[in-house]
Order: sequence, then structure tokens, then C-alpha cells
Amino acid sequence: MYQDYGSAYIGQRRDKMTIINLRLYETMGYQDQFLRPNKTTVTGQILNNIDHMLGQYGSKIPTQAISRSTSKFMLPSARVETFSDRGTPRAMNVRIDNGWNEKRFMFIMQVEIETNGIRNIELVSGYTDRADHVVRGNEVFIADDTIFYVNSVSRIKQMGVPMIQSAYSVTGGGMGAGTFHDQNTYRMTPMNLIQHADIERIEGLSTVANNPDIRIAGSHVVGNQPVITDRLYSSPTTMFRRIMQSFTSSIMQASNSAMMTADDIYTNTRAAVGDPDIFSCRFISNINMNGTSGSVFEYRRLKDLCPHLEEIVDISLLDFTVDGRLGEYWDTSTRETQMALIASTMVSTLMLNMSLTELAFVSTNMMGNNGFMPLDQPFLTEIRRALSLQSDRLTPNHFDAIADVINSELAEVLSENNEIGYDIEVHAMINQDIQIRIRFENNPWTDYTFPSFADSIISPILTTKTDTYRQSISDVGAVMDHVVNNRSILDPRNVMHDVNDEYRPSFADRYGESRYPDRYDYQDDVPRYDEPSRYDPEPVRHDTGNRF
Repeated sequence: MYQDYGSAYIGQRRDKMTIINLRLYETMGYQDQFLRPNKTTVTGQILNNIDHMLGQYGSKIPTQAISRSTSKFMLPSARVETFSDRGTPRAMNVRIDNGWNEKRFMFIMQVEIETNGIRNIELVSGYTDRADHVVRGNEVFIADDTIFYVNSVSRIKQMGVPMIQSAYSVTGGGMGAGTFHDQNTYRMTPMNLIQHADIERIEGLSTVANNPDIRIAGSHVVGNQPVITDRLYSSPTTMFRRIMQSFTSSIMQASNSAMMTADDIYTNTRAAVGDPDIFSCRFISNINMNGTSGSVFEYRRLKDLCPHLEEIVDISLLDFTVDGRLGEYWDTSTRETQMALIASTMVSTLMLNMSLTELAFVSTNMMGNNGFMPLDQPFLTEIRRALSLQSDRLTPNHFDAIADVINSELAEVLSENNEIGYDIEVHAMINQDIQIRIRFENNPWTDYTFPSFADSIISPILTTKTDTYRQSISDVGAVMDHVVNNRSILDPRNVMHDVNDEYRPSFADRYGESRYPDRYDYQDDVPRYDEPSRYDPEPVRHDTGNRF
């Protein structure tokens, strides 16, 4: 049953919002979470790989090619970020209201928003500060002063079947700098990286403050106002692909126009990957106008706006979930921890691309006679469970399509182009959590639980280190300068394949025969893993048993 909870005006536009459903799931708590930002590395081999990749695909670069050619260009750091606590370096443990160990609710709210007769559906998800509730008979009631934090907003496209059209991470807006121990926190989005790289190219100066103690403002800094970022940028391969696709398309456009300059190329690229405005999330923009601050509000606010909310809210208590406090700690500097984070971000991206709500699979390259799979079929992935917004339409072909994406994108990164043996088991619930078991080269299994309901504040695009941000700006600029100086590789006559790999493909586009060319390998002389930091505790293994 639909329940109307009010209208708001923005300029001359009237938005009418209606809650379709609100679901809350109680959770036991999770391990402490840490910032592990993307770090970039430019080598001659990576630049050569980029040349080869562009010569094959031009501006239509599939994610698989990025995974194979440039997987080491941008990766979450092997170590967690640190901050200075009265002169003592400490791990950057990201703060959450009442701590990660606190019982709380994760929530998913489906909202219909009608603007001048046009209806859109948004999925608003996040978490609460606690799980304060009472049980009366068969009903559960939560405290009116329970605080809701919006983590992400997804727009649903209704074209015959529901599909996720766009998905945004929400940062700032009530969480504030305290989340990151009052440190300046930068958003390393494609737009920000390109914008600053362009400024440095022209002026030879950095626009990023060198002194971390100087309070600065700007769209690239997490502040008191909510900002949104394409949620797919949590995957480094997806983010770099968007940069390369937009940049090479701008170069090709410039090649057909004698009027376009290098400045125009950078400007067009920055516009193509621009961060969306907060008004792209109708729910946040409307609830802000109704008296709340940022992306944070109390439960009583929803009840005020929707008098019948408690008649439609669905609250699930602890019998549904695992204890997220078990498993390996996320601050360890191990291959398993780094790759578990990469798997979490890439699986989330896959699920958003394919409008999946739940996904469980196993994947390996360790089942051949000599320990590895055959070269012509190096990875084996079995889909054990998959549900989508159109769950009744899933077929074996869809399962095969999902497995193909895992093999061509995630497996390439985990195995370093099939040079390292791996096994991984994943069970993911979109906007809730992701359970991962992983091992390399027949080492012991390691278990992790990733709280995807709060992934916006632990995203790898966030950093408090100016040197990390500066290095990313410099390296992205170096890659772009290299491509500009070698634009002959983008000559259409030299492009071997024109792969139409859409940014947000549908199931119908992905299942069936693979559109990717045969596999090719590159080797890189850059070590991926740092030595353990002296600030990191010794890894602690927790035997949680097989949860799959």
C-alpha cells in the first residue's frame, strides 16, 4: 500500500514523495573499518599496455581490457591510512555513530517521487545509530529519536522490468569531519582528478593544500553538506575505464575539429565524468527542504511526513544475519585483505550493473592437473544464487553472463592475470553486507564481512593524505598527457576491435556469446604489496567455520 508523506517545492517544481516500503534489518555489529584509498602507479610497462589497449579498442574500452592491461595502475592501498594522534601515527579507523560494534539497523526504503506528473522510483539505503526497539506482541517499534544515515540512493528505471538506472554514494551532510578524526578528507573522483591535473598542466601549480591542518573547502572535500558520487567509482577498474573512455572520445572529437584545443579536450573529459548534483537524488533534496540537515534525519521525521509509516514498515530482528564482528580484521596488510576489499567493490559494481539484489558464487583457477586451469579456460566460476529486481526473469543464460563478468574482470585482478592461484567464495546482499572467504596458493582460508550498507564512508576514493591525492592527480595527468602525445594509436584505421561495451549494460546485453577477444597477458615489474606497516597489529585469524 502506498503512503504519501508530503510534498516539497524546488523553484517552480513540485515533488510529491510516497513511501512504497521501508525495511529495517537488525545487525549484530561489525569489525572496525579503515580508510584504504586508491593509489596510482605509472610505469613504462603500464603506458605500453595502454597504447596496446587503445590500439585494439579505441575509445570503446571494455572493463576486461582495463583489468588485464592496467590493473596495477590504480588499486586500494595494501596498508590502511594513518593519522597523527598527538604525534603518534595511528590507523585511520573510520568512525560511525556509537562504534562499529554497536547493534543497529540497516535500512532500505523505496520511494516514489512525482515531479510535474513524471514518476521516478528511488531506493534509499543506509543505517541507523542503534537498534533501540520494543516488541509488543507480533509488532516491533523503534525509538522515535533513532537517527537514520543515508549511505546511497539508486534510481530505478521502469521500462517493462525494473532496472537500476543510476546509483550514488552519499558523503558529508551530517557525518562531518569527525568521521575521519577531524582530518581534511578528499574525494578522488574522476572529475576532481582531471580538474586538478588540468590546472597543474596549465599553471604548474597544485590546488591541493600541502598543509593538512589548513581547513579548505570545495567539491573535492567532504564537508557538512551532502554530496553524491557515482557508486560504481568504488571499483578502480570501472573508474579508470570511465576516465579513459571519456578522454579518448574527446581526443577523437578533437581530431575531427580543427577548432578544439588541448584545453577543450580536458574540459570535455571533465564534463563527461562530472559529479552529479545533489538534486539528482530527489529524496535527499526534498527531505532537506522539509527541515532536516544533510542526509541525516530522525525516525520521528519520517513518521511526521508519513502518519501511517508504522503500518507499512517491515522490521527484521537478528535471526536473519551473521555476526559481522567475526572474521579477519580489515587493518591487516595482507594480500587477502587487500583483495577482499577489491572483491567487495567489484562485486558491488557488478550487482549494480546487472540490477542484482543478491549474489552468491565460488571462483577459482586452481583445479587443473598441474594446479591451474587450462590456459584457454583459466577461470572457473559457479553461480550458486542470484536474484534481481526482475527475479522471475533470471535464466541459466543470465547465470552464465554473471560468471563471464566475474571471470573476465574480478578473476583477472585476483590472479594478477592468472599468475597467482586463488579461491574465493562470496555471498553478497546489495545495500546490506558482503561475506567473503578467500585464499591464495592453497594457503588457509580467511573470512571477511564487508558492511556495504555504510560503504560510502569507507570508499577507496576517499583519502585524508594530500600526498596520496597529489600523486593520483599527477599520475592521471601523466597518463592523459601520454595519450595526447600518442594520439595516432586512436586512429580508427588502427583500431582492431570496436567493442560496444556499455557503461551500464542490461542482462540482455550481457548474456550469450562473449564479445571480448581472446585473453592476453601482461607482466609488470611493480610490486603490488607493501611490506607490513610498523603501525599495523599482527594479523589475527578467527576461525569462524564455513559459512557457505
